[in-house]
Amino acid sequence: MLQEYSLTASSLKCLELENCPNQTSFDVQKKLELLQSEKTNFIANLFAIYLKRPIVSVAASGLLVFAIIFSSLNSNRIAHTYSNKQIAEADFQIKKSFAQIGKILKSTTNTIEKLVLKENLGKNLNEGFGLVNNLLGENKNEKTN
Repeated sequence: MLQEYSLTASSLKCLELENCPNQTSFDVQKKLELLQSEKTNFIANLFAIYLKRPIVSVAASGLLVFAIIFSSLNSNRIAHTYSNKQIAEADFQIKKSFAQIGKILKSTTNTIEKLVLKENLGKNLNEGFGLVNNLLGENKNEKTN
């Protein structure tokens, strides 16, 4: 296959422009021009729309400026005022919820340490180590005999 490719490539290199059919060279040039024209980017398309439709672009720009100004003016009006009683109640609720989370995490830690690690995992590891020791012990006994 490599030899076929080499022969085809060498025969194509030997062709002069006059031997190449005109229609083929025109088709290739058209395809290359289409590929070059399709490579426009998003910013260029956006700029083209902005220039081609000035009424729409001015309306969109005005709407964008209005939205920015309105949001900046509106954000200054939002102010929360809480009483000392509300703040103290919220503080108490947070402390209570953190205490409950702490209890849950502590009981989970104890459960994992006692049940999972010591009983289930420990038994399996001990059995596995026992098997390995037995196998190694048998191999040592075979070598000494």
